[in-house]
Amino acid sequence: MAGWNFLSFEVVLFVSVLYLYMQFRKSNILSLKPVRNLIVYVPPQDEDFDMLEKTNKGGRENKKGEVNKYDKKKVSAKAKFPLRTIEINEAFLKHNQEFFVEYDFFFMLFVVILGLFAITQGTKLVYPSLLETNIIFYMMIFLLAMAGMNLMKNTFSLGYFKYSDETKIELLFAIKAFIVSFVCLKTFGSTTFFDFNIEKAHDDSQARVNQILSLIGGKLSLPYDFTYGILGATSGLLTFCTVRLNIRFSYYFYVLTKNSAALLSSRVADTPENKRYKRHLLLMYLNMLSPLLAVTFFITPLIETLLVPDYIPLELWKGLRLLFVIGVVCLRSSTFREELQFHFNESYFYVQKLMTDKNEKVFRYIKLRIQENFLSVWFSVFQQAANYIIPLLLILCYVNRIVAFAPVSEATSSFELTKVIEKINGGGGPGKYDLFSDSDSLGAIFAEIAAKGIFTGEYFDGVFSFLIFWFFLAQTFACVFSLLYYRKFVDN
Repeated sequence: MAGWNFLSFEVVLFVSVLYLYMQFRKSNILSLKPVRNLIVYVPPQDEDFDMLEKTNKGGRENKKGEVNKYDKKKVSAKAKFPLRTIEINEAFLKHNQEFFVEYDFFFMLFVVILGLFAITQGTKLVYPSLLETNIIFYMMIFLLAMAGMNLMKNTFSLGYFKYSDETKIELLFAIKAFIVSFVCLKTFGSTTFFDFNIEKAHDDSQARVNQILSLIGGKLSLPYDFTYGILGATSGLLTFCTVRLNIRFSYYFYVLTKNSAALLSSRVADTPENKRYKRHLLLMYLNMLSPLLAVTFFITPLIETLLVPDYIPLELWKGLRLLFVIGVVCLRSSTFREELQFHFNESYFYVQKLMTDKNEKVFRYIKLRIQENFLSVWFSVFQQAANYIIPLLLILCYVNRIVAFAPVSEATSSFELTKVIEKINGGGGPGKYDLFSDSDSLGAIFAEIAAKGIFTGEYFDGVFSFLIFWFFLAQTFACVFSLLYYRKFVDN
């Protein structure tokens, strides 16, 4: 019953933090804060095409065919498409709430989980036996699943057997991720490239399961391929959800750096705008390279063998690596608003096309695309936020399990079921004793499972270390290949 009391205490914490959040939200919509004052383009009206047609009439010409200077200035001044913009704030919600409810709910859960994580993990470190933290872990897993489901929104809009070009790319990367991760783990094992032993964790976890099944005369035998398959499927799903985000980041990086050399060498290189551009360009280069560096921190033969254990112990190395990964995530979030504003400015790029090719068909198409971008504003905000929320949730899950299994007895020992086994042996042995009618024995079994878990701490260490590693590896490959594509085909 103690386990249920601890669980109830965590529920009280959750309700309390949620209540405080909702009270604060009455006067301030927190989910608006990251994107407040960004500019969004409003869809044009049908009358705008007539205005554009009228203002682009040529001026008077002389005998030489030259346009009159006065008319030339007048025409160029009038030949402007009536771009209408609106800032993202509370008033913007009156015009567009498409996907805002989902985004706001996700943002609320994320903030609440951050608060609960700080409270519970701090309490666990000071008083290890005071409370369990499983409910926080399950909430983070739920939020990860929710992020993945929302990122796959409209992926199969054409049907499950007819794919768009984006969906084909996502499926290609996901299938490759599953094959590469599964084949590498099956061929070389986990200890060849990583500092965790997923095979040993698999055996220890299976021993715990068999210890429970032996009470009713059962036994389970699963090969290592079962765990390899879980890691492969999860890495494939993670890749599938994030490919589109990485391609969008690569396109922004490509556009930002395309003319950087000419701009930096120009005479206006010392202007305040150019200095801000230099700082932003430096951040983007760091965002492009830091995931690759994070990957090298996880692969044992690259950096770890040079430092561990000769210079620093393994546990200190894992702590430093975790801090570095958190730094990479924070660095990525530093360009959040600029990347999002660039995505919103796509509507302006469409209008530039209209200014060079003025016909009604192009206008109808551009109007439709601007309207589509306008309606997908909040989904775009959610996608951009997922760039750092997903890895941060993986890191929090990893830390949560490390803290939860910090005592050596909980991380490695088997279940303490001596009294239950004696009662079963006295009642005829496994398979004959009616265990399910013995509430005391069932309570003791569930208490042990709640205290130590089915999976060992080493199993969680291996799984979440691998997923964090794979997130940055998939990000690196997707960004590099996308950038190479833009450099080769778009430039030409």
